[in-house]
Amino acid sequence: MGRCGLTLFQTKKNAAYWLARVQADSRSNRLWRSLSGVLGRDKRAGGCFTSLDADHFSRKVADIRAATDGSPPPPRSSDRCHVDGRLPAGDVRRVIMTSPSKSSSLDAIPTFLLKEVIDVLLPFITALTNASLSQGRLSVSQKQAIVMPLLKKAGVDAADMANYRPVSNVTFLSKTVERVVAGQMN
Repeated sequence: MGRCGLTLFQTKKNAAYWLARVQADSRSNRLWRSLSGVLGRDKRAGGCFTSLDADHFSRKVADIRAATDGSPPPPRSSDRCHVDGRLPAGDVRRVIMTSPSKSSSLDAIPTFLLKEVIDVLLPFITALTNASLSQGRLSVSQKQAIVMPLLKKAGVDAADMANYRPVSNVTFLSKTVERVVAGQMN
């Protein structure tokens, strides 16, 4: 048995899959992603999680909810924090172009493609960003995330679910709004 209980047949099939994938990927970023998967470094490739592991995380969420049940909501201030006015399109463009080209599976288009057609999409992205700033909140579509468990530290027992932490993968546009707000607050 190999990694996560794979049989010899599955291991050979897995090796053939990765070989074909590396040979098919001609773009450097896709090739690097494939190589990271072959080497076991691809965070998205995930480990071997079972329903027992899902139960562990479900219990963790239930424990947190039970501990905070009945607690009063956080106080709301009438003088809400707001950022200065409307942001010019040039500032939004600068934030987008200087951001890493990481994409989430929740993104409508990959970030590298968004950067290539930024001049066409910039008015819409600027309007979305300014609406978020003026309302002091993100739109519902930008509040979604994919939560993945990642090991807290290298070298810890990967079989113990307590050694994992949840990491939220959000859309590129919500990260853009976050970067704009952080820039204005600083």
